[in-house]
Amino acid sequence: MADAYESVREFVRRALAASQGDWNAAELLCHQWLAADPELKAQMAQTCLEWVLRNAITAEGRRQQQREAEQLREAREVGEQEREIKHTVEQLLKDLRGQEGGHQQTSS
Repeated sequence: MADAYESVREFVRRALAASQGDWNAAELLCHQWLAADPELKAQMAQTCLEWVLRNAITAEGRRQQQREAEQLREAREVGEQEREIKHTVEQLLKDLRGQEGGHQQTSS
C-alpha cells in the first residue's frame, strides 16, 4: 500500500514542479494528465480508493476503541459510586443501630 501511495505522491510532486509550486495550477495539471491517460486515471483512482478505505477503517477502529474505553471508564465510575453509596448506607445503618441501642439502654 505504501508503494502504491508513493506513486500518487510522485505524480503530485511532478505536477507541483511543473507548475512552479502553484497549488491551483498543479491541481489543474493533475486533472489534465489524468484526462489524457485513462489507464493512469484508473490506477490513481484505485490507489486513492484503497488509501481512503484504509484511513476510514483506521479512523473507525480508533473511534470504536475510544467508545469502548469510555464505556469501561463509565462502568468503573458507576461501580465506584455504587461502592460509595453502599458504604454510606452501611455507615448510616450502623449509626442508627448504635443510636437505637443507646436509647434502649437509657430508657431501661
